[in-house]
Amino acid sequence: MNCQTKITVTPVEKRFALGNQVVDNAFTLTIYNPKEGVVDKIFNITATTTSPIFNFQWIEFRCTEAGCTVDPVNNDKVELTIAPESQKSFSMLVSTLARSGSFPITFVAEDTDGYTFSTTASILVFAEGLSEFASWQLIILVIAVVVLIAYYKLDLGHKKKRTPKKRTKRK
Repeated sequence: MNCQTKITVTPVEKRFALGNQVVDNAFTLTIYNPKEGVVDKIFNITATTTSPIFNFQWIEFRCTEAGCTVDPVNNDKVELTIAPESQKSFSMLVSTLARSGSFPITFVAEDTDGYTFSTTASILVFAEGLSEFASWQLIILVIAVVVLIAYYKLDLGHKKKRTPKKRTKRK
């Protein structure tokens, strides 16, 4: 049994397609307070990133338990009140992703005693997969494949004709 206060995130990595506009639960964050006592601890959790192009307007924190409040001004901060020998969780939702790339997000929790705990997760955004092709792009792709097949098929059919040797008559 581990009696250390910690913050965890699951999953550690989440993948999305560029332009995803469906609200999806990206991560669930949980803080464990295994310490004994009679006083609840307050944890202030902030999300930070080293990516200069990541926009925190793409995400939203959502509390599902009592004792959890999201900062209405800065959506990258959550305050959790956790009883001794207890835990609480909240979710990070992704609504719109406007840039492709890998975005590491570090979650830092600071308790009322000034101790900090952190964990890191990553959002991976892919530019375009086959399912994101527009219909006109698929038509061009099919035409290109047909042209390539026809070209190679015709190219394979052109063999040099051998001219027969003239036979000489025997005497």
